[in-house]
Amino acid sequence: MRVLVEVEYRASPPPAELKAMRRAGKVLSSAPESVSVRRGESSRGRPAIVLEFEMKTQAQYKVVYGIFDTVQFYADGGLYHDLGVSFPKTPKRQLTPPPRQ
Repeated sequence: MRVLVEVEYRASPPPAELKAMRRAGKVLSSAPESVSVRRGESSRGRPAIVLEFEMKTQAQYKVVYGIFDTVQFYADGGLYHDLGVSFPKTPKRQLTPPPRQ
């Protein structure tokens, strides 16, 4: 399942925070190559780091606190303001119809 974490900051996050979030994503992900980290804005328009990764499909209520705990462990507690976790749906693959004969 796809996981999106917004780590909201009071000011622009330093480069070291990007590296820390990448480490958190690799710990949480079932596919380390799926980890994506970028600077952006939170849904409330504040500076943020957006972390995305894939993890084994599980009940969301079973994994959300582990995600929070791991991200908080890797984030600099004095810098980040808030964080949110969401589980965006990935688009389903469309099957291509067989060629007509």
